[in-house]
Amino acid sequence: MKVSVIIPSYNCAPYLPDAISSVLQQSYKNLEIIIVDDGSTDNTEKTVETFLGRIEYIKQVNQGVSAARNTGMKMATGDLVAFLDADDTWFPEKIAVQLEIFNRHPDIAGIFSDFALCDKNGKVTHEGFVTREYHIFNYYKYTWERIFPNHEKVTLTTNGNSTPFSVFYGDVFQSLYVGNFIKTSSFIIKREVPGTVGYFTPERRTQEDYEYWLKIASRYSFAYIDSPLLCTRRRPNQLTSKSEIFDIVNQSLEVIETIGINNIGRLGKDIVARRLTDKYQKLALIHISRGNPKDARECVRKCIKWRPFHPRNIFLLLLSCIPSKITETVYKFLKQKRRL
Repeated sequence: MKVSVIIPSYNCAPYLPDAISSVLQQSYKNLEIIIVDDGSTDNTEKTVETFLGRIEYIKQVNQGVSAARNTGMKMATGDLVAFLDADDTWFPEKIAVQLEIFNRHPDIAGIFSDFALCDKNGKVTHEGFVTREYHIFNYYKYTWERIFPNHEKVTLTTNGNSTPFSVFYGDVFQSLYVGNFIKTSSFIIKREVPGTVGYFTPERRTQEDYEYWLKIASRYSFAYIDSPLLCTRRRPNQLTSKSEIFDIVNQSLEVIETIGINNIGRLGKDIVARRLTDKYQKLALIHISRGNPKDARECVRKCIKWRPFHPRNIFLLLLSCIPSKITETVYKFLKQKRRL
């Protein structure tokens, strides 16, 4: 099968060659590489010149990562579509391993994997990072056995080497609604998926991937390979500002509220209520830290609608009435404890 690899890039010229090279070095060779330059102002165009002939390159006016991925998906001619961020890199067997799982489970529409963490120079600093990255594991205490209904041990032979893998598969819609656990650069989907569920929401500048995974999961089953097949890079100046945290929480809330209400029968009212209450409480705390107690109380009002007797509602109401210096300290403490 032919695999189309979509790499959106915005001012990532220093890292893009590593990403492209990691695709060219895949043991599986039937690949189509599509670089979508989303209006970069650095030297991205010159950087990709050495790869022309082996890649498809298109430059568009800056519209955001969702629009860039959509452009690439509409250009794709492969049987499968894989996503790779411009500052991440794949390990050489990534595609080969995922294709073997597709062969074993033809009813699966999407496959993702664990990933390693690397520094700005591409050096691996942490192996198997997925359970440390996502809130669903450290806050909700989910495990892969709880997320997926099925589990098997698989030994795959790639490049002459036999390697054992744990593979989880099945319907994950309800679990994914509780929290994201899919790294975009690890995900590969069948080409039929966009024709059924559509594309990324172009106006969404954050949480666009999570929203799209939920849309797919509402119709299809996924598989997870419990082994790092790529490295995701931590770059300098990637610290998330308070305004960015607000945007992330707010956009996430829009996603889970819409999907939760539209699928409340399938997801279950208790799960939707808990998810929305948790998110509104986080948003309330951010409003308090930004000196917006009125907005915080409006969030608490919505929490009460979903879970009227939750004790944290009272805590947030009290917090919205005390001096901002104290609330700032509380906000920093909760953020350090990964309650945000």
